[in-house]
Amino acid sequence: MQHYLSRYNHVLPRERIAVSALFLLNGYILGNWAPKIPFFLERMQITESTMGSLILILGFGGLFILPITGYIMSKVGSQIPSRLFALAASFGLLAITLANNLIIAGIALFFVGAAMIGMDIAINGNVFAIEKSKKIKFMSSCHGCWSVGGIIGGITGGALIEFLGVYGHALFVTFICLAILTYAWPRLQVDTHSTSTTTDFRLPRKPTVYLLGIMSFLAVLPEGAVIDWSALYFIQELESPAVSAGYAFSAFSVAMATIRLSGDALRHRFGSIFIIRSSCFIGAAGMVIAGQANGMVMAMVGFAIAGIGIANMVPIVMSAAGNQEGVPSGIGISTVGFMSMVGIMSAPAVLGFAAEYVSFSTIFTWLAISFIPIFFMSTLVDRADKTDS
Repeated sequence: MQHYLSRYNHVLPRERIAVSALFLLNGYILGNWAPKIPFFLERMQITESTMGSLILILGFGGLFILPITGYIMSKVGSQIPSRLFALAASFGLLAITLANNLIIAGIALFFVGAAMIGMDIAINGNVFAIEKSKKIKFMSSCHGCWSVGGIIGGITGGALIEFLGVYGHALFVTFICLAILTYAWPRLQVDTHSTSTTTDFRLPRKPTVYLLGIMSFLAVLPEGAVIDWSALYFIQELESPAVSAGYAFSAFSVAMATIRLSGDALRHRFGSIFIIRSSCFIGAAGMVIAGQANGMVMAMVGFAIAGIGIANMVPIVMSAAGNQEGVPSGIGISTVGFMSMVGIMSAPAVLGFAAEYVSFSTIFTWLAISFIPIFFMSTLVDRADKTDS
């Protein structure tokens, strides 16, 4: 462990803090989106199925930008797209709030989806560039910072909406995001790793990359459901007060943050395959508990357990995708990111349609099934541990 920690500390503090801050910023925006959904439904006077369609548009924005992000990273590295996408994402919640009809809301959500997912892929690429150059692992801790941002946004979002109103809340979030970006902007890692490996964007020919993408897709199905529908589950089915709208996502994010911040040490000690397999059992149990809860507290416990299970899945799969032989890291990461975003963005939209016919309790319970194929594909993440040697 001491040998690991000594290598871990070789990361230049300013670059690591800067990219971690952008992970926190991304999570903070998403955390504030979760408690905003019930108010958005009421203000727009739309049903869950219509909201599902709007979330699908959000997903289309992310899917549209993913291959473009991979191409940009193959040309100029990850620093420039990390900066620009973070700047665009900082205004995302404000853009959604200012929308006064469904058409404008759809355009705003497409813009936000593109900005958020482009940023997510770029900052993952920035972390991977540092990991490769320093021969260490800190991807999980960066994803932990994302979860911390989600915690802060989820806990404070509902209260800020009640106190400041929907517009005041959006302005406050925008100000905080710009403050974080101002700090991170000049300190981000300048990487040339991506530019030296390829000059043209192309889809990877290695089947393992797509199988890793399927693993990531399945892992984020429950996560997307918690982000977009747990607030309505609390208010409509568990009869919780409106101020608790973001509590489920916060409990989920607290658990994810705790595990992710220690995830790199856990991976070093037990290996990525073991972590994935054990996470499947924990994640499935958590979703069943949350879905069968008889009250808010039990549901929060279930979502927290699910968060523990899901926490290190995406960071491990991302590392494995970036370490595939014959596949440039930026291309591998963006391809897997593309497939995972299909899950986290479009699946909640499908679940929104399903919510017209079955309860959220049933939906959350049955999502436990998504962990079964991940368990049987776990050997595919062996290359996630490559730089630990």
